[in-house]
Amino acid sequence: VIYPQEFKKSQIDETIQPELYYQDRNSRTENFIYIEKGNLTLSGTENSPKITILFNRAKLMDELYGYGEFKLRVMGKLESDRTYFGDAIINVTRFAGD
Repeated sequence: VIYPQEFKKSQIDETIQPELYYQDRNSRTENFIYIEKGNLTLSGTENSPKITILFNRAKLMDELYGYGEFKLRVMGKLESDRTYFGDAIINVTRFAGD
């Protein structure tokens, strides 16, 4: 995650771990289902903060049903209690054993 220019590194609390969600493909609305909290690593400079968030791939695969495209959302909070989020589309392929 790369924050917009107005965010400062000192505004990011490393103890507030972001959460990972996936969009329910059977819902017509943006219904996101919680998977787990991630491990946040803070980097960059005070004026250009960046975070890397690591999640357990096995836990993600256990939660997703089937294969194909899935929309993931990462949500977190700053020290000011302001919320941020980012979306990504992943493509899950079938395993040889499936």
